[in-house]
Amino acid sequence: MKKKLLYLPIERASRELKSRLKIKQYFESKGFTVKLYNSVFFHALFPILRSGYVLENDITYQSNKLLAKLRSCGYKIFTQDEEAYGDYAIDLYFKQRFYEDNLKLIEHHFFKGNEDLEYYQLNKDVKKTNLFSTANNYRFLRENLLVSNSEHKVQDRLISLKSSYKKIILISSKFSMVNRIDRTFDLDTIISKRIKKFNLDENAKCLSTNHLQYCKKLFDSCLNDYFLLLSKFPDFLFVIRNHPGEDLTCWKNIFSGFRNVVFDNTFSFIDWAKHVDLIIHNGSTSGLEAFILGRQVIYYNPLFFDDSIINSMQKETSLYVDSIDDLCEKVKLDVLFSDDEYLNRLNKLKNSIDFATDFSVKLYDVISEVGEPKLKLVSRISYIFSKMFIYKLLVLLRKNIPIYEY
Repeated sequence: MKKKLLYLPIERASRELKSRLKIKQYFESKGFTVKLYNSVFFHALFPILRSGYVLENDITYQSNKLLAKLRSCGYKIFTQDEEAYGDYAIDLYFKQRFYEDNLKLIEHHFFKGNEDLEYYQLNKDVKKTNLFSTANNYRFLRENLLVSNSEHKVQDRLISLKSSYKKIILISSKFSMVNRIDRTFDLDTIISKRIKKFNLDENAKCLSTNHLQYCKKLFDSCLNDYFLLLSKFPDFLFVIRNHPGEDLTCWKNIFSGFRNVVFDNTFSFIDWAKHVDLIIHNGSTSGLEAFILGRQVIYYNPLFFDDSIINSMQKETSLYVDSIDDLCEKVKLDVLFSDDEYLNRLNKLKNSIDFATDFSVKLYDVISEVGEPKLKLVSRISYIFSKMFIYKLLVLLRKNIPIYEY
């Protein structure tokens, strides 16, 4: 008898690989075969692979066609969402990243915490709550953030830098939505693309437009304020680590005359965060990761805080600073909050992120309750001769992925 098969597609190894390896270890102890594939590879070739259970990392409108094809080919699908933990207010999050029609295609969805589950029960459909669990998939387990392959390289680089500067500060940029790597900078065009990407209704269009306008204004304000910050502290080194989807041109143009700045996206955010003296972010998930690591973290937002579009989670965990004058004072400090205050802030996360439930155990339990995956040969053959399958193959060949299986 063949072993049960679990697929764990990986979109970004730096973010997902460690958590997937934990899941793999547990399921192999239960007699499963577990495959960790690059997501582009898996999403192109799943019609010719053996049917199995799949943990997907997306339940947005954008993923609807893929989930429908996976199901039609006999796969049993389970979903979660590792992105946007700290970006959107919960109402906007559900409108933009939670596409309800996908619930017809999946067996189970994992919310990151009770806050999301309670929102769904209150605002959506309480009858469907058997489809959901709360479980943190290890991304935010402290021990899962402590070891990284590139850590020694970051340490080696910092040894030479620390001799020349009093303090090293990491600035984590999160503005890929309005400072796009594809160099689409016109805000109306960006808004139009986002509305189409997530198939937003009228209310969601308004919220999303407000959010993007807010992000653009915040980006412009931060560039100006960081210019003043770097000017005031020539004996501090500032490491600017941009989001992978962000264009660096404007950053480099503005800071080209400074000697106390480096731009580095070579190593992971965690590699850097563990060794710098301070992290500054503007409401990104990386700020949350740094906080859970126990690092000194500032959330800088010089705009009026609009909790209708911005998630307050970051404000509760990082030290919230809302002016350049205050930021200049706070970066001088070695300790931003005491151990007791840190624990108090960490405790506030319990409703937002489920740290208690073991994700592997919960995933195993819900998989045990559903039926076996099917081959569905006719559907597979039909899909293999479709335009969508050809397109996915061309994308796979064009991307020239160095690693297909981890």
